[in-house]
Amino acid sequence: MTKKEREFWTFLDLLAAQHPVVIDRPKGSYHPEHPQIYYEIDYGYLKGTNSPDGEDVDVWVGASGDLTVVGIIATVDLAKQDTEIKLLLGCSEEEIRIIDEFYGKWGMQRGLVILREEEEC
Repeated sequence: MTKKEREFWTFLDLLAAQHPVVIDRPKGSYHPEHPQIYYEIDYGYLKGTNSPDGEDVDVWVGASGDLTVVGIIATVDLAKQDTEIKLLLGCSEEEIRIIDEFYGKWGMQRGLVILREEEEC
């Protein structure tokens, strides 16, 4: 991993560590405005942050409860005409697969997962 990449992931870690995680769409719930959208993984945001859509930074939180940033998913939504980066916190490989598939299910939205490389000792 390059110095620049290490710094990027460190900054994401700091952002996540400095703001409380709020889960507003818990695992097993449906989207409040689009009832066909089902959440298999906890989804929420980092309270007190900002993202391009004017809302807080979105996060997916794995069942482990670990809040380490293991990756991001870059999304594009043609219906809303926006792009975002959402953090993957403590997600397992299976949870990441489910999240990745989530962005291919709902209309005009797609996502690309970028995983954090593990550091070599």
